[in-house]
Amino acid sequence: MTSVGVSVLVGTGRACFESLRPLAYSLLAEIVHHVRGDLSLSQVEPIFEKGVDQQSMDEARILLGRILDAFVGKFSNFKRTIPQLMEEAEVGKDRVTLRAKLELPVQAVMNLQVPVEHSKEVNDYKNLIKTLVMGMKTIIWSITHAHLPRPQGLNPQALASQPSAPQGFKGMREDEVWKASGVLKSGVHCLALFKEKDEEKEMLSLFSQILAIMEPRDLMDMFSLCMPELFECMINNNQLVQIFAALLQAPKVYKPFADVLINLLVSSKLDVLKNPESDATKLVLHLFRCIFGAVTKAPSDFERILQHHVPAIMEVCMKSATEVEKPLGYMQLLRTVFRGLAGCKYELLLRDLIPMLLPCLNMLLTMLEGPAGEDMKDLLLELCLTLPARLSSLLPYLPRLMKPLVFCLRGSDELVSLGLRTLEFWVDSLNPDFLEPSMANVMSEVILALWSHLRPVPYPWGGKALQILGKLGGRNRRFLKEPLTLECKDNPEHGLRLVLTFEPSTPFLVPFMYIIRSDAGQPLREELAKSPQKILSYAFPEILPKLDATMSMAASTPPATSCGDENIVAVKSESSSTAPTKANVASDAYFQGLYLIKTMVKLIPSWLQSNRSVFDTLVLLWKSPSRISRLQNEQELNLVQVKESKWLVKCFLNYLRHEKSEVNVLFDILSIFLFHSRIDYTFLKEFYIIEVAEGYPPNMKRALLLHFLDLFYSKQLGHDHLVQAMQMLILPMLSYAFQNGQTWEVIDPDIVKTIVERLLDPPEEVSAEYDEALRIELLQLATLLLKYLQSDLVHHRKELIKFGWNHLKREDSASKQWAFVNVCHFLDAYQAPEKIILQVPIKFAVLLDVTDVY
Repeated sequence: MTSVGVSVLVGTGRACFESLRPLAYSLLAEIVHHVRGDLSLSQVEPIFEKGVDQQSMDEARILLGRILDAFVGKFSNFKRTIPQLMEEAEVGKDRVTLRAKLELPVQAVMNLQVPVEHSKEVNDYKNLIKTLVMGMKTIIWSITHAHLPRPQGLNPQALASQPSAPQGFKGMREDEVWKASGVLKSGVHCLALFKEKDEEKEMLSLFSQILAIMEPRDLMDMFSLCMPELFECMINNNQLVQIFAALLQAPKVYKPFADVLINLLVSSKLDVLKNPESDATKLVLHLFRCIFGAVTKAPSDFERILQHHVPAIMEVCMKSATEVEKPLGYMQLLRTVFRGLAGCKYELLLRDLIPMLLPCLNMLLTMLEGPAGEDMKDLLLELCLTLPARLSSLLPYLPRLMKPLVFCLRGSDELVSLGLRTLEFWVDSLNPDFLEPSMANVMSEVILALWSHLRPVPYPWGGKALQILGKLGGRNRRFLKEPLTLECKDNPEHGLRLVLTFEPSTPFLVPFMYIIRSDAGQPLREELAKSPQKILSYAFPEILPKLDATMSMAASTPPATSCGDENIVAVKSESSSTAPTKANVASDAYFQGLYLIKTMVKLIPSWLQSNRSVFDTLVLLWKSPSRISRLQNEQELNLVQVKESKWLVKCFLNYLRHEKSEVNVLFDILSIFLFHSRIDYTFLKEFYIIEVAEGYPPNMKRALLLHFLDLFYSKQLGHDHLVQAMQMLILPMLSYAFQNGQTWEVIDPDIVKTIVERLLDPPEEVSAEYDEALRIELLQLATLLLKYLQSDLVHHRKELIKFGWNHLKREDSASKQWAFVNVCHFLDAYQAPEKIILQVPIKFAVLLDVTDVY
């Protein structure tokens, strides 16, 4: 086996391609597995990336990068389709599935496809996702051990264009880390499909294994890229925290991962604690508990990490305690921190915290005495007795801790246990001459509280209370000489407090492309949004003269007929035959500029609509022969350059969602389906078949149909382009209109006449040029009209039966099969001579080569 072609493997028909492809590739995988020892890299390479034939390459690293790109693209596709798949389960079985709409739209409408049980479809997705996740582990390990160096200080776009460097480094390059982060960004959304506890646990474990085999630096970089998105996902699916918990236990990566995680939480997530009931607050506290749970198992490894963040956490919590209306979340965070530090020998960290002990204790005691203290009394008492400090550092504040000690000894079981442990520790560690003066003001209360616990088993605290009283010796009876303190009610009024708060400013430095996507990048985004010409002149200097000429021509041309015109409008597309001014390999500035525009469009959805010059430039880029040449030679592009067409499509979709009347571009970008690419354009199929075919208003659908008929008749588009327009747009659009009461808003008798006379029954010299793919689409169009417009096609019966019958006599079996469907619908709709009816099964038998049917 020297090459693998899609047409050889699964056939050329669209139905074959969509329905047989999974089985065909499974068979191919089995064959490759059994003969893998006899294959060379050049023989295996064309199998990947959707079976596209490519020139052989010498380096396995390049092939691994492309496989990674294909896997990530598939995960990105699942991120969109799985929520729709789950929604279909809730809606019911009678509804046409999204998968049917995207793969075989006309067959789905006409009930010609084999129905797929929803449960089977879900299982197919589960198996595929599991296979992809397991494959990702192999890919990540292979790339990590390919031993290529990783230059630093370049963004992914610039890095991708760098030449190969000498071998000798274990790990991933920055562009590979950037690409692999898509597995996390999209892959975690796929876990929503795994509802059962065991299968969900298995998938979480598989994801954890992928990350655990990465080099520590690669893991840090990956999570730096996608941690904000993962945080949002975990709010909705808290089971994802198990991945984080597993990484915090993995020996190879727990330290760098903990560093990234705590840095994210401290730098950007402490604000959510202002709302203690929110899901985000619960998630932040859960993640902190995971971190400090790992701290207790390897304290020596975490001191350097914690030394940078614990003081900042305490400072934020103390500040928020006096400024936030409900500081419960911040107090719960302090409890997590204090518990995590208890019992660990952090000499340097505890030394850094000494200046914060007094302010922290003052804050806690003030809150205990204030009106909010009652709601958090147990929590505040625990914090007072677990301050992170050596006993020697707490000695000056010991008298102030006695009151909280008394409250603990009179509190809940958990507080009693804490109070008894703390008191025993003080008694064992301090000289009586020092301890007794510190306890003088509360000695009676302490002893009475201890005596209240002198109860027989099964009461849990009787024995411990008795031990402490014994250690105090005679001091436990001295208070009897003093009068007992009677209870009294303090004045609950605390007067008026005025709290002033100031917005903090947090300067930081991050790579340029990352900063414009962050909150801190808002000023930069606004500045770039005001300067589109600067971006264009920097990235596309050779395009600007063409743009100026186009704009001048548009200004001197009378305005075109509106989209609502019922006549067929002749719209000439711009010429795309202009020779390229540069080599087919574009500059780094070109791709950086295009990526910047794509990012601006994503962050500011209305920006492209308000900058027509940018949109016109993108249209010229789309029609550029250089771009088409790069698309045809995709195997020569790196992982960034291969995204050129996808970025352009994303920008066009943004514009079309604001300006539905831009019909030229709507048809132009259909050309992307004429090329085999490792980029998954399912999102574009969804746009055409769902947003346009179903969501556009009827008057716009009418305009699109008229525009298509003009393109067809004027031969402005090739047959393959027309086929895509019918598959993705015209047939789904008419199907939806016929089924949802929009028929005569979209078409009229004149349009029907045009379709029959110009498309189905043109002069013989015109129809002779039709290729088989176009004939199939036209047969589907005719069948659709027969199914829904029987009474309105009476005057066209002769042309319709002629069209279908001529295809029955053709040699090509693909179009002949659809001709049978077409003729059967005709015979069902209208009366026909008996001799014609009898010939249909005969011709069908001949097609199947079954001579003994009769």
